[in-house]
Formats: sequence, structure tokens, C-alpha cells
Amino acid sequence: MSKSFALLTKWWITFVTLAVPVAVVANETNHWLQTDRTTVSIGGFLVTYDSSAQVSSSTLGIGTDIDIEDDLGVDDEHTVIRLDAQHRFSARHRIEFSYFDASRDGKTQLAREIQFDEQVFVAGSVVATDLDLQVYRLSYLYSIYQTPRTDLALAAGVYAFDTGFFMESDLGVQESEDATAGFPAFGLKVMHAFDRTYSLMAGVQYFAVNEDDIEGDLLDVLIAVEGAFWKKLAAGFGYNAVEIFGEDTEDHDKVEYDFSGFLLYLKYRF
Repeated sequence: MSKSFALLTKWWITFVTLAVPVAVVANETNHWLQTDRTTVSIGGFLVTYDSSAQVSSSTLGIGTDIDIEDDLGVDDEHTVIRLDAQHRFSARHRIEFSYFDASRDGKTQLAREIQFDEQVFVAGSVVATDLDLQVYRLSYLYSIYQTPRTDLALAAGVYAFDTGFFMESDLGVQESEDATAGFPAFGLKVMHAFDRTYSLMAGVQYFAVNEDDIEGDLLDVLIAVEGAFWKKLAAGFGYNAVEIFGEDTEDHDKVEYDFSGFLLYLKYRF
């Protein structure tokens, strides 16, 4: 686990420790965080990437472990539009959905030879890369602890990644890979309202697999603060970090995809 994730997880644990035992004021009504049936958020996600990939070949042997940003000149940060939504079925049951398009591209002169699947891109050639990535998350949450100002929920969800990877050199060599992958994830989410205006939320979801020749894990940590400055409209600021790793040790294929960044969004409350 990276240092940034360790620090973010420490903040998350500290928040849960402080928020959950908060005393309940007598006759206090539930906060809008628990009573709003549906919310929709849209905003900007300033994402920083750190990703690598290795695809081997039965004829050419073990592929190059490619640093996508450094080796291929693909953008290591940009701002994307992110959509989040929540629907509460009852006091304790709700679902959440997130989507954003993290597609990137780049062009560079290779500093070293790269073997990707069945193709070899020689050092000195100019390579253009298109990396398409759409990220979807759907989670079900069940609140196991509630006060008028605090909600602690168990989460079970599915992450889906629709990916496309295309490389082409000025010498006419090209290679592409397309895949759709899904991961289950389980975790916790806590929301705490300081008053009728300001609230804080934090969530973590995790999944790991180690079976036969397949290894992988996913970790998603989120912290955000919101202010309900208008009757049906709130504004939020937060930080989200995700780490994804998958490896096939028999075929010598692997991918590592980490992204993190600050969120700034508006939330409409139905």
C-alpha cells in the first residue's frame, strides 16, 4: 500500500472514531443526509494517474513492463466530469452509482524497445497511444448504526472498467487490446452532520483475490465535506483515491492502475 493510501486510511479511521460516538441531542430530527430520497451530483475530478501494463506473447516471450505515463508519454493528470447519484429505498437501505470517463492519449519518441503482446516497438520510433477507460461503480449500502446526525453503513458493490488500449508507431507497427473487467468490493461508509449546513463523509471499499495463477486487489478510499447552502442544492469538496492491480503469473500479464485526485461538485437533493 502506498504512503498516500496509508495516510488517507488513517484519516478515515480517525473520522469514524470521532463521528460514531457523537451524543444525540434530545428530540433532534434526522438530518437531510438520512431523509433525502434521491440525490444527484456532478462536478470536476482532478485526476493524477500512475499506471503500468505488461502483455506477454507465446512466441516473443515475456513482454515489457511498460510505465504508461513515462514510457509512452500519456498524460499523467487531467480533469474529468464525474457523475454520482444515490437513491434511498428506506431509512436503512440505499444504492449509490458513480461514473466518469478517464480516457487519455499521448505521443512520444521511445527511449527503449518495447514488446507489447505480439509486436515490438523499436527504440527511437515515435509512438502514439490512445488509452480509453470508463469507470462505473454501483453499491448497495445497509445502515447498521444511526443517530439523527450519524449514519454508518456496510457496503457491497461492483466496479466495472471498460478499457481500450491502442499503440501505433511512425514505422507502421500497431497493437491494440480491449477488455471489460469487473470487481466486487466490500467496505464501510460513514456520514456525519455537524449542523444543518455542514457534513462530512468517508468511505472505503476493498477486494482481493489470490487463486491459482490469478492475483489482484482493489482499494477505494473517499473523504468529502459538504455544505447545504441552498434549500435543495449542496456543494462538496473531497479527495478520492483508487488502486487496482491484477496479474496472471502463468501468462506473465499484469496491469496496475492507480488514480487519485480532488473532487469539487454540486449536489441536487430531490
